Amino acid sequence: MSLTVKKLPTNLHTMHYESENDEFLSVYRQNNDMYVNVHDTMEIVYVHEGELRLYADDITYLLHKGEAIILNSGTVHFGFVSAENATVFDAILVDWQKLCLTVDDPETNIFRKLMERKLRFVTGILCESNAEDLLSEIRRILTAGDERGEGWELTVISAYYTIASLCRKNGMLESVPLYREEKNELWKKDIELFIAFTKYVDCHYMDALAVSDIAGQLHISESKLYKVCRWVVGCPPVEYIARCRLRMAAQYLKSTELSVTEICYACGFRNLSYFIAQFKAYYQETPHRFRQSNTEK
Repeated sequence: MSLTVKKLPTNLHTMHYESENDEFLSVYRQNNDMYVNVHDTMEIVYVHEGELRLYADDITYLLHKGEAIILNSGTVHFGFVSAENATVFDAILVDWQKLCLTVDDPETNIFRKLMERKLRFVTGILCESNAEDLLSEIRRILTAGDERGEGWELTVISAYYTIASLCRKNGMLESVPLYREEKNELWKKDIELFIAFTKYVDCHYMDALAVSDIAGQLHISESKLYKVCRWVVGCPPVEYIARCRLRMAAQYLKSTELSVTEICYACGFRNLSYFIAQFKAYYQETPHRFRQSNTEK
């Protein structure tokens, strides 16, 4: 068992699906936007500095310094850090199969029921005023994993069980309705469609893209693509493609010496004035100023 601290890619136009975790505990520390991802295990997001606007299954949560949120397995989520304040947050993943003891009683082991999706957490922002005890346990996980002293794994396991117990006591654990099994199958198919859509955009963002053509490539209707995209990231396909192009343009500005005009056309925009206006609306800075700011840093 070991702790790994990893940095995630900053390009939000990539969909990431993690079906299993080789490490007992993984902490993804980040100071940039969180890309779209989903896991087969629960995830705890804890903000150390600044603020994070997190989107989880069509709901928006604004997390500030010292606040956290528990996301159930299968939750599609992504987030944006504050443009005004430096933000640092951890995404904490645990292999909860290792939390289920080999001799446990499947009827009483909370994490067995969570893993089998018979239980789920009631998702909400955890702050000092409503969940001081839960935040204390989350910090205990981070400290134990960071120091890795003797018996740190047992400390982490203890903290997770305390979190589950406190959530049950506080009414933050609920049974999953039977109909969710059928819903989960539909969810998986929609996620697969969305992943295919993002991969296509990744490969063709520099080209002229029509939603009808993309839908045809994916062998689905335009309305289905619209519905899936709207469900996963809260915006229609056209807006998602524009966001991807703008984020790619930001990467070019930070990592290359290409001119703004060259970047405009390399990222699929066909009009320089329109590109500059869209970039400024999205990043609150012109491309030129954005490059200066990031170069100075």
